[in-house]
Amino acid sequence: MEEEIESIARHIKNLYITGHMKTEDSVIVTFPASQDYPELAERVFSRYGLPATVSLNRPPSRRSAQRDVLYLLESVAEDFPRSKFTTVLMSSSFKNIPETLRRRIPSLSLKSGIIKGKEAWENFSSSIEDKSLAESMKDGIARIFRTLGGLIDIKAAASIEVFHEETKKVLTELGFDTSQDDADILEHALQVVGIISELPGEKTISLGRYTEFLRYVLSASEYRREEEGIQIMDFSETEGLEPDYLYFCGLKDGVMPSKPRIDHILPDSVRTEYRLINMNKHLAAQKLNFLRITGSSTNTHLSYPAVDGDKLFLPSSYLPWGRDVQESVFGVFCLEELQTRNGTEMLSDSIKEIHLDKATKERLLGRELSMPMRVTDIDYYKKCPRRFFVEKILNIEPPGITEYEVEAKLLGTLIHRIMEKLLDGGPIESTLEARQKASSIINDIIRDYTIDNYWKKLIKEVFLEILPKIVELESQFAKEGFIPYKLELKTEEEVLPGVMLKGKIDRLDRGDDAFRLIDYKTGSVKIGSAIIKKGKDLQLPLYAAMLKSSGMDIEKAGIYSLK
Repeated sequence: MEEEIESIARHIKNLYITGHMKTEDSVIVTFPASQDYPELAERVFSRYGLPATVSLNRPPSRRSAQRDVLYLLESVAEDFPRSKFTTVLMSSSFKNIPETLRRRIPSLSLKSGIIKGKEAWENFSSSIEDKSLAESMKDGIARIFRTLGGLIDIKAAASIEVFHEETKKVLTELGFDTSQDDADILEHALQVVGIISELPGEKTISLGRYTEFLRYVLSASEYRREEEGIQIMDFSETEGLEPDYLYFCGLKDGVMPSKPRIDHILPDSVRTEYRLINMNKHLAAQKLNFLRITGSSTNTHLSYPAVDGDKLFLPSSYLPWGRDVQESVFGVFCLEELQTRNGTEMLSDSIKEIHLDKATKERLLGRELSMPMRVTDIDYYKKCPRRFFVEKILNIEPPGITEYEVEAKLLGTLIHRIMEKLLDGGPIESTLEARQKASSIINDIIRDYTIDNYWKKLIKEVFLEILPKIVELESQFAKEGFIPYKLELKTEEEVLPGVMLKGKIDRLDRGDDAFRLIDYKTGSVKIGSAIIKKGKDLQLPLYAAMLKSSGMDIEKAGIYSLK
């Protein structure tokens, strides 16, 4: 669907640039009823700089000011889910929200991985490395929760009058500032909800129930926004219009023509008997209206989405079979497309974008920065030297969304600590003994980490599940004459003249006259002799070389998978 709307936007933009279209007011974009095109078209057109108005009758609950009030109440009732609460903190309707919080909260909340929870919001600033920014975010969130304190205290149960008073108090303290129309709409809705308290029945309700009442009242009426620009409207609203340019999108099979809703009281046979609107008349009227609107403009463009993910679509039966063409407009891009397109240029053409002064260059190229080099950074550098420079040298992190998961680094640390304690005291002799020991070790270790109880429980269950394989592998090592010798071994060696490397080896096992180097991995493992020979993963060979230069005989080096 988005590609379809983007094609329409490029086509309109091209007509306007080339002078064929004098004004956007002469354009109508329409679609079959009950589809998601209005908001999608409005968003896509704004990216291409095209003024557009969704001229549909919409409930006041869809107005931004009313939406933000509802999101505010729902955030408190639902324990502050990230998407809704972030929308509230970003809202321009609440003038007293600190500007730094409003501007930085979208990216910071995504990066922190917050799902929901008041406590999670109060502690999320601990993940921010910039101490000044972290303190500012912490103070801003604390200020918001102080303002919402009254609503939080009564969210379980209160009367409608109390919710009214507390809601108005919160809106005042947040600096709720909107148009007079929006203020009147909200005040009227609150008055209507207040009538419920006069009805017989339960006098106290939850904040969630109160918000449901308010949303229902705000959704019961309609308003129309009248503005200039491209008109985006439902197919049923095009009656009597004769636009200079008509774009009819979404014409896929099963949607146009559409079947009427099933009437369980008056079935189609009864409607036919009494000459009411039946299936045939509904389809005939739809076909007539389709022919009317498509014939009202001398510049009519019909389209349908060919695919949505893995799902393929066929065109509407109203469209002539075999006459569809792939629409292509070249040279018209939105800002995001230009940035993506520029990103495909040769690396050598964009090196100039990084400008460093002389002192910075000397510091970056100085021996004290480059030596000793971490072994793991060498593989990182080989994958992408430019990314290594940006992330490891300039310490610039790329933006991203933190998923609801334990960070790989933290998970690796936990597993390393568990294995270290498990192997402390000698080889493991039985699975039962290992299970009892591991259970106690895991409880002691994860108690010190501030991660969700769900992950603590999952880590313990998964580790105990793979424990029999660990016992089997350790027994095999013992039979071969190797026992754990050093864990978390830090080493620093000059492997080549002038080349100092440093690193931390997970485990070193010792035999009669040789050593084995072991590296724990909690993720996917794709390391083999063929890959190492190609120079794609040098961590283990470099560790082996460092230990060899210190006089150790390394009999074998390998991966210990704990996935």
